[in-house]
Amino acid sequence: MLAALLFGLEEAILTDCSAKEINRYKRLAVFFLLLILLGFVSFYYFFYLLTQNYVAAFFGSLVLSFIYFCILRFTIITINVSLSEEMTMQRMLRNYANVYRVILFAAFVFTIVVPLVALINHNDFTLNLKDYKSALNEGYKQNRIKAKQQQLNILSGEIAQLKKQKDTFSQKLAKASNSMDKGLTEFEIRKIDTLILLASNKYSLKDGILTLENEQLTNQYQLQLANAELPFYRFQLAFKNKTDVICLLFLFFAFILIIPFYIRALVSADSNYAKLFKEKIKNRIVNEYELTKRDCSKILNKKYAFAKTSISLYEDSPFNNKPISLPYKKVTTKNLSEHFQKAATTISTNE
Repeated sequence: MLAALLFGLEEAILTDCSAKEINRYKRLAVFFLLLILLGFVSFYYFFYLLTQNYVAAFFGSLVLSFIYFCILRFTIITINVSLSEEMTMQRMLRNYANVYRVILFAAFVFTIVVPLVALINHNDFTLNLKDYKSALNEGYKQNRIKAKQQQLNILSGEIAQLKKQKDTFSQKLAKASNSMDKGLTEFEIRKIDTLILLASNKYSLKDGILTLENEQLTNQYQLQLANAELPFYRFQLAFKNKTDVICLLFLFFAFILIIPFYIRALVSADSNYAKLFKEKIKNRIVNEYELTKRDCSKILNKKYAFAKTSISLYEDSPFNNKPISLPYKKVTTKNLSEHFQKAATTISTNE
């Protein structure tokens, strides 16, 4: 039976339940499979946006869907209470492990629903994506221009420093009083002019190289950006539009209802599976306990000729939740020291 396979139920017990209860589990199984199927579609869409390859998207979504299937199935199967307690909705909610399982289930369902909403709004998000790519491309251009200008500013600063030195030597030349000072100053000025010319040529060459490099990098970035589908940006768009948020919340709460429906199927008044399951497990444990005691007694008697009589201190062995009331009466508290002193005095008197 599909429900027994998906939810870890024992088919032999489930077949003893009413037809109404069996149909309830069947609907839950179909609901759960629908969630996994939509998860596969969501993951296929996600991997296709990443890889732009149908085969890679298929295998990627297949593996991720199997992982999600195992995790979601495990969270449902393990929702329970201990055998010694009555299975009720209140007791399940008081079990913090069950609360954690519900949170884990909700988190995984949420990661399924978000790509699904992006898939539903694929065309609208693609139009928004074009505007976003244009903004990214323009931002990249501005950053390249800014980086180019920063490098050119270093060279222009060196040229400005050389020109400042030239002005200093020009003023010194005007104040020179003899031919020797004038000759040395003119030599320094010619030297600085040479350095300024070299720096200017270097500036022009650097400007041309950076311009060409920026053009190539911008074109390369634009080409990469044109081929990129940016799936995570598409997923962000699912939270920006009010209609998309409503759709996302609707799908999320629709599939998260698997948990309360499953719990209701276990603890409802007309549900017998949990009761039958507990009885079967308890009977199995008691039978195994009795067989173990009997086998131990046989082994001890056969191997060591030792007859062992086991006395249980609990009414519900082996669960050991109800201690047997001991047939002893509580006596008046006595001082042991006085008791033994009195006994010693009596013995000495008799002697």
